[in-house]
Amino acid sequence: MDISSFKEGHISQIPAIQLLQKLGYTYLNQEQALELRGSKTTNVLLEDILRKQQKEINSMDKLYVVEPDDLFVNIASAWEQAIAIVKPEDDGALASHRFPTFTFIAKKGHSDFFRFFILQPRMKYALDLISPGGAGRNRVMSRSDFIKLGFLLPEYNEQTAIAQVLQTADKEIQLLKTKMEKLKEQKKGLMQQLLTGKKRLKYGDV
Repeated sequence: MDISSFKEGHISQIPAIQLLQKLGYTYLNQEQALELRGSKTTNVLLEDILRKQQKEINSMDKLYVVEPDDLFVNIASAWEQAIAIVKPEDDGALASHRFPTFTFIAKKGHSDFFRFFILQPRMKYALDLISPGGAGRNRVMSRSDFIKLGFLLPEYNEQTAIAQVLQTADKEIQLLKTKMEKLKEQKKGLMQQLLTGKKRLKYGDV
């Protein structure tokens, strides 16, 4: 990418690129990237990496127990990107028939990678396409179409590496947010001292 570009789409990527460089990552050219992905240029179907977790039932009054790292989607709100990965703290939670649940096939799909992937605009677009219906909220996702969705995905090892990088970035963001909140509190206290005259400044103190 030409970082001298002034396009917003390019400029917005610079902080992420700088973080990757600090972590020791280097660029791969197009040929190297294609080789590492097994020369794969076609989409991967979700059915190749997901396994249906809950049994098909007709009863609407039964609930299912979800486990950490399960993927589940709300068929009534999928078009609004209502899709998520179960967190450890939600282990044992109950889900209705409106939340079809899937587990990742070993060495095919990494749950930590998909925590980020399902938030991408392309996922929202795909879920919108398979949720037919009229105006308002009367749009129900097709379960059979969901599992047939295709995306260009990296191999499992690369998914793992990508997830680790993004998790590291998230941790740094959280640290910065915590620091910012502490600075806000310090500023609030300082304003109270200065603006009420409890603390005085002489010219040249700043």
